Amino acid sequence: MEANREAAETCVVRAEAALREHDFVKTLHLLVKAKSLYPLDNLEAKIRAISSKVSPEELASPGEKRAREEQGEEAGSKKAAAAGESPAGTDVSAATTTDAAAQADPPAPEYEWQTSGHEWLGAYVARMFGKRTAVGRITKWVPADAEDGALFHVDHLDGDEEDLEDYEVS
Repeated sequence: MEANREAAETCVVRAEAALREHDFVKTLHLLVKAKSLYPLDNLEAKIRAISSKVSPEELASPGEKRAREEQGEEAGSKKAAAAGESPAGTDVSAATTTDAAAQADPPAPEYEWQTSGHEWLGAYVARMFGKRTAVGRITKWVPADAEDGALFHVDHLDGDEEDLEDYEVS
């Protein structure tokens, strides 16, 4: 465990050097790595402070950026199909009619999500999945009620998303 502590401290030193060079993306990556190695004091506060200076687009890996671009192209062709345009010359009018009928009665939302009113909105979180660290941003939340604590929705930079209880975020 002591080796992990030393590696984490090295990451923090490197992060401070990156911060002096105004490389916020590298700083954030190094702080998240340090956190995954050893729970040093004040890492969460440092990660929150730096995360406000970095956009999700800046943190995405080249593979994630390509995946987002491909998703954008797919969304564009779906919009064209919905408009009755056929990218391959096929008739999509029947499919769009069925899709429109299916969308007529959307299910009621499970929660009343809010996009303002909490200090953690916009903050980045790092979650460990095996040896992999997933970084995501809190985008919306549901306040605590009589039965449950607060719930936070996290959009991960790899395109995944999840809802976390307040104790999982803090």
